[in-house]
Amino acid sequence: NLLFPRERTQSRLPLESQITSKPRPAGFEDPRLTALLTSEITATDLFYRVDINPVPPTVDANSWRLVINGLVGRPLTITYEQLKAMPSVPQIATLECISNKIANDFIGTAIWNGIKLKDLLEKSGVKPNAKYIVFRCADGYDVGIPLERGLQEGSILAYGMNGETLDAKHGYPVRAIIPGLYGMMNPKWIRELELTDGIY
Repeated sequence: NLLFPRERTQSRLPLESQITSKPRPAGFEDPRLTALLTSEITATDLFYRVDINPVPPTVDANSWRLVINGLVGRPLTITYEQLKAMPSVPQIATLECISNKIANDFIGTAIWNGIKLKDLLEKSGVKPNAKYIVFRCADGYDVGIPLERGLQEGSILAYGMNGETLDAKHGYPVRAIIPGLYGMMNPKWIRELELTDGIY
């Protein structure tokens, strides 16, 4: 993997403004918690990157499609606008690189916004023999996770980060947020979800 340290550029909006103006994750609805919430969130421009390529892929959301296939009863093809029209949720999640060391900064916490992955899986009619979700991405990266991880509360397909549209460096148009797994299992620039009975 190629490691990309935090980039020191200025955010488009102060983090507090982003958090104040957007829906809050469950448990943080009270405006008095804004300072606490802000202190726990990593600004987007300081959030670490670990990718297989030095330059993130350029994905045109107008032509982008998300395909759900494999062991499903109803294969789906979804546009970016269709995905964003589905009920959305905010989710606080911390990502950490598997190669992070104590006191290193390959770790960050953000408020992600997107759709529940389990909602999409339910629409596709996952077959009983499916055991894994394999994500295939625009940068050539593929990774699989156990199906139960995708069905857990908090697992989302995110198109927003810290109150803004997800940017190209962090997976635009859509990335996975799977709480409890290392960053490498939270793929970016997703274009396909394949349900399988094993990892091949």
